[in-house]
Amino acid sequence: ITPNRESDALRDIAKDSLIIIDHSTSIDVNKLRQFKAAAIDALSYLNRQDRFNIVGFNEKPQQLFPDFVPLDDGTLDTARSYIRDLFRGGMTDVFGGIAPFVQKSNRNAERPLNIFVLTDGKATVNIYREDDFIRRIVGMNPGNVSIYPFSAGPDANRQLLDFLGYLNRGYNFHVPDLKQFKSQLLSYIGDHSSLIIRDLQYMVEGQVGSQIFPKRLPHLYRQETLEILGHYSPQDAELVFTLAGRDAEGAVRDALSRARVVEA
Repeated sequence: ITPNRESDALRDIAKDSLIIIDHSTSIDVNKLRQFKAAAIDALSYLNRQDRFNIVGFNEKPQQLFPDFVPLDDGTLDTARSYIRDLFRGGMTDVFGGIAPFVQKSNRNAERPLNIFVLTDGKATVNIYREDDFIRRIVGMNPGNVSIYPFSAGPDANRQLLDFLGYLNRGYNFHVPDLKQFKSQLLSYIGDHSSLIIRDLQYMVEGQVGSQIFPKRLPHLYRQETLEILGHYSPQDAELVFTLAGRDAEGAVRDALSRARVVEA
């Protein structure tokens, strides 16, 4: 699912962005340095129409502003100073660093919240099994929250972070080489700056519809392509796909696509 030229007429949808940075002792010095440098530069890639906040966590989270604030020169300078002053220390409570902000969010279904989490996903206190952790987060997600975990190197808890993103309308971005972390984060956040269709839903006719994933689509961004994976049987002659979502005015935008399987 890729925006075409006609989508240029769609206005950006206002949203909130939350950058959560793990600065516990499980994050080594070089990785924290990369996390901080990437987060500081990523602020320039956020949409100026949006609001944002920063959270640093180890055994407990500390948010910079009491609530989401507009992006202006003053708040951005304050955020950069806060990130620079983060130091490595303390135990790691991954659940406690994320869950309060998913649960609280902004509770506004018309204003999506993107949570970008920079962590290795390896807790040392308040430890949950991966499936229990994810089930709890999904259960408290009011529906407008998308989670994008970012990790680097061989020691990340990929199973937790992959499903944390996948089941919360997001995606886990992992880079094997720490040196690539900053450039990849900036590219990803830049691509997720301009949101044009929120609350995407799809319907597929026939049995093929029961074997298509993800069940809940992420929102659609101007620079992004969404992929849906599925399985069809030899009896399926045609794929009939209906897609619908809401634009910046809250109006429903929908599309119907038909494709004959034998001609694919």
